[in-house]
Formats: sequence, structure tokens, C-alpha cells
Amino acid sequence: MVVSHNILKTRPSPRHVASCIALICVAIFGMTACQGEKRPKPGTVRTIDGNSKSTGSSTHAQTTAATFPTDQATTKVDVSLVDYAIFPKPTSAAGPNVLFTVTNNAVKDAHEMAVTKPGATSEEGAYATTEAMGPGQTKTLAVVLKPGEYQLACYLPGPDGKTHYQMGMFTQFTVT
Repeated sequence: MVVSHNILKTRPSPRHVASCIALICVAIFGMTACQGEKRPKPGTVRTIDGNSKSTGSSTHAQTTAATFPTDQATTKVDVSLVDYAIFPKPTSAAGPNVLFTVTNNAVKDAHEMAVTKPGATSEEGAYATTEAMGPGQTKTLAVVLKPGEYQLACYLPGPDGKTHYQMGMFTQFTVT
């Protein structure tokens, strides 16, 4: 007994091929658009205008990467992160070169520190952020900040679904 398999003896129509290609392009574009970065990469350094108005995106900041050798910091700020509070010392700094040394002094939770506009309820549009740090870890963040008001906050999710920010983990910071 001979069994014949009739697999694609005809070619797909040009219209079918064009439809498949269009569908693939739409899928790729959709995946790329959904991966838009809502926060700077950890350790990103930007020149910031503290008096600019935010539109909810990071486009209001001058996004020219600006860094400086740590020995050229105008002000050094030690920041202590605890379960659910942020304590910078000092609470204001002379700009523009601000060097934050951020230590997670919490007992159990990981924390981060984001520099945002005052009142920001998420890290979308954050000017700069550290990576998440476990208890006892320290990160350094060098940020060029123009005079103005800023907020230091942790936006990591907590065990109950609220962000650390929603649990009160933020403070105001002034650059002169």
C-alpha cells in the first residue's frame, strides 16, 4: 500500500505572504513599544533642572549624561534607607555635583533610592535611581542637579502589594 502525502503542492498567494509579513511586523512593533523604559537604568546620571515642570515623563529633564569624578563632588550626602523611611544627611546640598552614598540599613527588605520631582508617586520620570539593594548593601549615585526641590523615594513593591513609597518611604531634598 502506498500512502501519498500532499504537502503544499501549491504556493501561498502573494496576498497571503504580504498579510503574514504585516502581522509579524505589527507583533514586533507592539512588543518593542510595550518595553518602553519608564525609569532610567540604575546608576544613570543626568543633568537636572529642579525648577522645570514635569509632564509625567523624563523628557522635561536635560538627558545629557553628566558624571564627575567622585573627588569633584560639590556635596556628599549619606543616605540611610530603613523599613520604610529615608534619611539623608544633610537634607540639602550645594549643587551641581551631588554624590549620594546610599546604604540600606533595613533589617529585612530590599530598597532603592530614586531622585524624582516632588510628589512623584511612581518612578516614572525619575531623574536617577540606584539598583535595589539588600540589607547592608551600599551604592553610590553621582547626579548633576541644578538648584531646586527634589524627592528621594523608594518605589519597590512591598509584601502587601503597596509600594514602599505608599508606606511613607520618601523625603524632600533641596539643592541650592
